[in-house]
Amino acid sequence: MIIYAEYFFLENLIADGVIAALTLRLWRKKTDRWRFSLAVLLMTLYSFSVFVPHSAMLNSFPAKIVFSLLVVKILFYDSEKKVFGQAAVTFFGVSLAMGGTVSFALYILGTEGISSSGTLYVSPSSYPVILICIGASYFFIKVFFQVLTDKSKKEDLVVEVGLELGEKSCRLKAFVDTGNTLRDPAGGRPVMIGEAGAVRSIIADNYDKTKIRLIPYCSVGLESGTLIGVEIDRIIIKDGTREYRGMPAVLAVYNGNFGLEDGCSIILHPDILEKGAVGSCC
Repeated sequence: MIIYAEYFFLENLIADGVIAALTLRLWRKKTDRWRFSLAVLLMTLYSFSVFVPHSAMLNSFPAKIVFSLLVVKILFYDSEKKVFGQAAVTFFGVSLAMGGTVSFALYILGTEGISSSGTLYVSPSSYPVILICIGASYFFIKVFFQVLTDKSKKEDLVVEVGLELGEKSCRLKAFVDTGNTLRDPAGGRPVMIGEAGAVRSIIADNYDKTKIRLIPYCSVGLESGTLIGVEIDRIIIKDGTREYRGMPAVLAVYNGNFGLEDGCSIILHPDILEKGAVGSCC
């Protein structure tokens, strides 16, 4: 089988770009363009190591692990250790899934090609089918990761929330209610609901009237009406040892007691968690 260097480089550049992009997307992480380009270029150049004489050490499993960690470090340069480790596992998983998908396509189609040891090469005539397989792999990996993420969230529905409004602030326990769909009709911001007794200290005589919002609500078989809310200046989410800034939101005041366990006095909209960049500290 004749391998053309320019095709080999281009194919691996595209495949490595997809792997890096998908890893970043799964973690909702943004990185500098030059960092992304550097990581993809290093991955592509590393693919050529299979042609280097006596490269057994360079292509050994420990060497690949070290190189992969270097690539992940470039992409997730500002992430904390826990997130970095999870991102590395994701990177390995995406790489294996992509390689397996292409290998399966080569086997089924009977097309000459290479898809092993971190390298990819197929004949130009097979490009359309291989690109479709890579796209399908991208989609299914994303869906699978989302299912795992949703499952993880359901297992940990209690977080600590720091609220800042003007010069006042407070920290309270919050219950993440996946069924909470309340939004501010004026600005579309997600709405969290707090017990009046718990949040009164930061909202009393401490907000601009332009930030006041009226939030209509209704519950099946329960009361309905309007809650008074206020735009919060800053929201800090603490989930275990991780802290990050939550999505801008409105705090609605409920004149009653939720009766929640673990001392939770806030019902949190799930989208407030989604907006915070994973691993970004405040």
